[in-house]
Amino acid sequence: MAPSSSNVIDFDARRVEPFVMKAIEGFLNDPPDSDYQRGYLAGLVNVYREGLGRGVSDARLEAADRLLGAL
Repeated sequence: MAPSSSNVIDFDARRVEPFVMKAIEGFLNDPPDSDYQRGYLAGLVNVYREGLGRGVSDARLEAADRLLGAL
């Protein structure tokens, strides 16, 4: 029996989630200083929220939003 598509998506999300969050945390420790870095951070936040469906009330994402708004 073949695995359902939801199992495949969940497997991929578990592999990608730590990488994406670690990259976001890196920007919280060392804020972006170029348009390229700000765009990358915004993309990471979007992937975490929309692509992985996580982080609804995550303080790290809220801090990243504030950081992007302040720059």
